[in-house]
Amino acid sequence: MIQNVLQQKLRPLIEAERTLRRRKTVGWMLLLGALALAVLLGLAVFFQWWSWTALIATFGAVSVATLIGVWWADSRSIEVKTLAEKIESAHPDLRAALLTAIEQEPDKDGQLGYLQERVVYDAVDHALAHDWIRRVSRGRLIGAGWFQALSAIVFGVLLWMLLGQARPIGEKPDRVAEKADAEAPTGDLEDYEISVQPGNAEVELGQRLIVEARFGKRLPPGATLVMREPGEEGAERGRLPMKPGLDEAVFSGLIAKIDSDLVYRIEFDGESSDEFSIQTYVHPELEQADAEITPPDYTGEEKKVIENTLKVSLLEGSDLAWKMKVNKPVAAAELFGEDESVIPLAPSPEDPTVLVASYRPEETLKYRLHLVDEKERANKRPPWISVTVNRNLPPKLDFTFPKRDVQVSAIEELPVEAKLWDDIGVLKAGATFTYGDQTRDVPLLDAPIPGGEDRAVRTLFTLEDIGASPNELVSYHLWAEDTGPDGQPRRTTSDMFFAEVRYFEDIFRESENMGGGMGSPEEQGQSTKLLKLQKDVMNATWKLMRRADMGRTFEELGDDIGVVRDSQEHAIGQALEAADKVEDGETKVHIATAAGHMREAVNVLTQSIESKDESKLQPAHEWERKAYEALIRARNREHNVTRSQSQSSGQGQQQEQQLMQLEMKQKELKYEEEREAQDPEQQAQQAAELEFLNRLQELARRQEAIAKKIKELENALQEAKTEEEKQELERQLKRLQEEQEQLLRDLDDLSGKMDTEENRANTAEERERLEDTREKVNDAAEKLEQGQLADAANAATRAQRELEETKEEFRKKTSRRFDSEMRDIRQTARDLAATQEEIGKKFEESSRPNDSGNPFDENARSPLANAELARNLDEQRKAVGELLEQMRTLSEESEESEPILSEA
Repeated sequence: MIQNVLQQKLRPLIEAERTLRRRKTVGWMLLLGALALAVLLGLAVFFQWWSWTALIATFGAVSVATLIGVWWADSRSIEVKTLAEKIESAHPDLRAALLTAIEQEPDKDGQLGYLQERVVYDAVDHALAHDWIRRVSRGRLIGAGWFQALSAIVFGVLLWMLLGQARPIGEKPDRVAEKADAEAPTGDLEDYEISVQPGNAEVELGQRLIVEARFGKRLPPGATLVMREPGEEGAERGRLPMKPGLDEAVFSGLIAKIDSDLVYRIEFDGESSDEFSIQTYVHPELEQADAEITPPDYTGEEKKVIENTLKVSLLEGSDLAWKMKVNKPVAAAELFGEDESVIPLAPSPEDPTVLVASYRPEETLKYRLHLVDEKERANKRPPWISVTVNRNLPPKLDFTFPKRDVQVSAIEELPVEAKLWDDIGVLKAGATFTYGDQTRDVPLLDAPIPGGEDRAVRTLFTLEDIGASPNELVSYHLWAEDTGPDGQPRRTTSDMFFAEVRYFEDIFRESENMGGGMGSPEEQGQSTKLLKLQKDVMNATWKLMRRADMGRTFEELGDDIGVVRDSQEHAIGQALEAADKVEDGETKVHIATAAGHMREAVNVLTQSIESKDESKLQPAHEWERKAYEALIRARNREHNVTRSQSQSSGQGQQQEQQLMQLEMKQKELKYEEEREAQDPEQQAQQAAELEFLNRLQELARRQEAIAKKIKELENALQEAKTEEEKQELERQLKRLQEEQEQLLRDLDDLSGKMDTEENRANTAEERERLEDTREKVNDAAEKLEQGQLADAANAATRAQRELEETKEEFRKKTSRRFDSEMRDIRQTARDLAATQEEIGKKFEESSRPNDSGNPFDENARSPLANAELARNLDEQRKAVGELLEQMRTLSEESEESEPILSEA
């Protein structure tokens, strides 16, 4: 009884599972049928294909598949255990009682045991108290019902749409509309309404164009875009089928590229729209810019024409004329500068597409070329045009020897060597020697030096001719005359150097005390500092005079003049302090005389500041020089050497003095080497030369690649068979032409960098070679534009070779300069090695023990002296190491320096 009740509770669930299966099966069959109907609908709409047989076959297949699916769902048994597991999952409070009850089996008499009956009772009680079907199957049944209903709706809608495309059996699709039009009365049909966009229009040449035809209520079966040449009897250029978009009333067609003017119309259903015209236009654009440079008359140079350039360099005072070829006549054209200055361009009378302008540039400036046509269309990418104005620099004077202050005897010949260079040319050059109130000019040139040419000059000045005396001062400097921007001669002076006249030999005299002249170490140190300070004051004033001669105004020099005056006042204080400490009467007089000259210099400098007159620097410099001469006379020619208990007299004192002189000489030499090695101007020059070498190598490599590519494209064009291949090769040639044009621009940029003030003197030869190379690079670009590939390849190859030769010559020149520096360093290293060896010997001698016990033994030295010698020896070794490191650095920049480094 209880088992029957349990089976009755489970039977609705079993039936619900069968219903769920049927609904799912029917839903999926209807979806598959809807998919088949969608395929038939697509064929009918887009391909005008229709078949009743396919429709009936699809409908029959769906029906049969649905019946088979229902039968299959009903015929499959329901697993009661699986159903029980779902009930247990929905009702956890059963605690597996239902699963246990289902698994119970009666004994041989058909009866259940007590425990078995208890389990079944519990399951039945739960079934009576709860609605199992609501918790287990009702939600899934509702979902399956909705799925079946939606599938049926989709199937019905697609079937209705497909039946809407139905036509009598055997009738062709493309004749349906024609038959309908033929059977319908003429008066009952509306006329076609059509509007065409863009209608009459202007389109940029080479752009694409979309044409749209919008129809009214009556839609044609199709439309075609017909194009022809302009004119009443223009030939037809092509037909393009137009397709409807999302809006069925709009048909559109795309013209991929408009190469010229055209006329078009829309044809549809045997009718045609009005004709419309397309006018093409182009934006104004620069095709080529040529520059004509007319140098100032005083240079004597001829006019220079630079073709196809956007960057020019010219000398100040030169006239610049532009001739710019544009692609069409323009209504307005101008060069708009970065400083907002405007240079108008006017059409040439001979050719309206050539724009001309002439003016005299005053400063370096970049311009934008703006072009506007008659319909106010501007050039899309205005090019930058750079105009560099190079100043007429004064001659470059470089001392090569002695390039420092020296000490000479009264009968010695003072050698002076220098290098001269000028961008325009040197008219005269000489050296000026001043001794006391005497001034003597020594000419250095027999004839003028042409512009851009280096010239080494030298002379010997005999001091005996001017009657020089010991403890006197000879100052000297170089000067050169060239033609200034105003066309008048202009003199330029170099730094000033000094030659102190010394005695033929120095006298060493022993002294027992620290009194006397300026013989004590402290007083000698003060004298040296005072001399150096006065020399710095003189050099500073001389530099201010040079700056004034170069056109600097007082407003630019006033602050520096004040600094020089303050320094001179400071020197007066030191001179008075030194005079108080000196007991020697003659020395005191010389120092007092120097202080008086210093006061005169301060007074003149003060007058210059108050009157704002830089011309008073010259008399101030004369007083400063007289003060320096007096300070030199104040030095005693007899060097007093003080005896101390830790040092010996005689030979020991003389050795100490020699060691001191060696040390001072080494310090001076080391200072000069460090100053030259750390010279920022020299470092900048070396960096610029390295950059030029890299740029030349890069340009040569690019030109070589372009030449090879031109030859490859020439062969490919000869072998091309199809029009598509030829068009692709033509596009590659166009890109290659652009690369050649860019190479020309980069070559101009390199030439402009070489022509700057700091590099002009060192790259004159290379700039001349680059000008010749530029003509070949430009020739290759023009031949490419004209399609003369063989000539273009030959011109590119010649340009590449010349770039290689220029690079090699420039490398050799810089290499020779590096080698010269290496040889100088090698000689210095040898001198240092000799000095080091001498100091080493003295150190060994000083290290010998003092067995005699005599503190005044000549062969014994104090520990302090030994430590000083050891320090000198360490400094010598360090200096040699620094020189070798310099040699290694230079060897990396010059291949020819390797043998010199090996020898060193």
